[in-house]
Amino acid sequence: ITDDGANIVFPGGAVYPKSTPTAYHQNRGRGAPYTLASLFFLSQNGDRSLRNFRAYIDACAKSGTDRVQIADVKDVLAYLRGDTSTSTAIKTSTDPAAAETAPSDAAATLPPSRKRAA
Repeated sequence: ITDDGANIVFPGGAVYPKSTPTAYHQNRGRGAPYTLASLFFLSQNGDRSLRNFRAYIDACAKSGTDRVQIADVKDVLAYLRGDTSTSTAIKTSTDPAAAETAPSDAAATLPPSRKRAA
């Protein structure tokens, strides 16, 4: 998975704008969906966020990327790294709680990380 500047590019050629909402929701599933950009940035900077959340916040601000909330970081990273197979913060289009915010296109959800894809 790569960042081409305006988009997130997935293996196989699928390309989505960084602003694409995912099925992964803020505030432990009770908030708005995270964007692909936020989840991708966390996947690339996860260790920084765990060691020094302030440095992660600063890096997000410098890159212009919305940050993943501190309450969600460990859960999001566990999912992206393949340590867990799901999360209560993931709301699919068939989930009534997500009907108004989650995209109906399942491909808009950030796929598993390198660990899962390997």
